[in-house]
Amino acid sequence: MIDLHIHTTHSDGLPTVKEILSLAEEKRLDYISITDHDQVGAFKELQTFDYKKYFSGKIIPGCELRFVYNNMQMEVLGYGYDLNKIKDNYWVNKESYHAIKKALLENCLTKGKDAGFKYNMLEYDPDEKSEKIFYKEVLSYPENLPILERFGVKHSGDFFRKMVASSSSPMYFDPTNYSLSFEDAVDLIHSCGGVAVLAHPFGVYKVDDPKKVLDELLAKNRLDGLECYHANILPEQTEYLLNLCKKHNLISTGGSDYHNYPGQSFAKANFGQTDIPTNLIDNLLKKIDPSRILG
Repeated sequence: MIDLHIHTTHSDGLPTVKEILSLAEEKRLDYISITDHDQVGAFKELQTFDYKKYFSGKIIPGCELRFVYNNMQMEVLGYGYDLNKIKDNYWVNKESYHAIKKALLENCLTKGKDAGFKYNMLEYDPDEKSEKIFYKEVLSYPENLPILERFGVKHSGDFFRKMVASSSSPMYFDPTNYSLSFEDAVDLIHSCGGVAVLAHPFGVYKVDDPKKVLDELLAKNRLDGLECYHANILPEQTEYLLNLCKKHNLISTGGSDYHNYPGQSFAKANFGQTDIPTNLIDNLLKKIDPSRILG
């Protein structure tokens, strides 16, 4: 089995790098990739200790870069890049990561009143998601609960996608000035020798017609692959994406998008129903310089 979409404390995940390696060893995974948001710190950390003592499988360099398309924040996964080429880029370091987090919190504090929320002013916390900080504050007032229910918000992830990242929401945050374009995000990955895979085409983005958006991005002929297995993708959506990859000669990948949030399953897709098969990685490995794979 494999898991090519994992987050650690280097971005918004709860587990440390060593905890992820131990969990992957416990699950007897063949390949993993740590794909922190706009960060490659996990792979810098892996250079500082003997990771083979924790995990006997293979580790593919990865990251998850944000980009903006039609005023919506989306993500592309980068795999197999040259760490020396990518590690000092502005878009994959803490400066840009904290810039958007600070702006997002300011947006919540400014526009939260427009949604009818009651809350106090909050301080920026570099170790916590800004939307999660605000969501926790909102939950502390019972009068805010009907508003959350009206927007269909059940957890902080919902709050981000349905209230912060949705252009139809009164709390919409425009990430354009803090993010790359789709073309620039893919070009950055390619310039560092990596492979660009669209993250979770279904089940995450707040969009009326995800197939239409997917077709538009594929028409640009820049992507190398699609994430076909994901925690929030239905089995029939996985099948649709696998067939789409065959049609367009694209790489198929899969990952759990693991953060260790409540209810998440490591190395599982389709809402915890499906193991992510190892043979899914065969075509990806053909595109990656083997010398960059750890283990």
